[in-house]
Amino acid sequence: MRCSKPKTWMVLAGCAVWLAVLGWIDYATGYELGLFAFYTAPVAVVAWNLGREPGIIAAFIASLIWYAADRYAGDHYSAPFYSYWNTGMHFIAFLINAVAFAKIKSSLNERHELERALMETREQMKQLDGPVPLCPQCRKPHVPELPRANAGK
Repeated sequence: MRCSKPKTWMVLAGCAVWLAVLGWIDYATGYELGLFAFYTAPVAVVAWNLGREPGIIAAFIASLIWYAADRYAGDHYSAPFYSYWNTGMHFIAFLINAVAFAKIKSSLNERHELERALMETREQMKQLDGPVPLCPQCRKPHVPELPRANAGK
């Protein structure tokens, strides 16, 4: 799931800006208005385009930005633990999102590769002259051995 360097940097820069703007909007709207769902989109974009590990890093960064926006917007939790707990819960959700999107993309890539191989095999089968006998036991294509010239001597 490797991208070209320009595409990699473009995805990273775009998602960094996206998260920064989102963090500023989250800060400006205050801690009472939750924008959690919007943080998942850039995490998903990174995981889809760059893979699981960059997606996990994006999930961590999104969690930090959410925490900072919430904190500087004046969150009023009864104990600091709740702020850390909420940040951890956000991170876990972003993490699940990143891993899921990376796995879906990987599975799709694998499926496309299998479909391509199947098409090539079908084309090769079409090029064979005549029907291909199947082994009666395993049902795989079977080419019987040709009799040897020195057989029986």
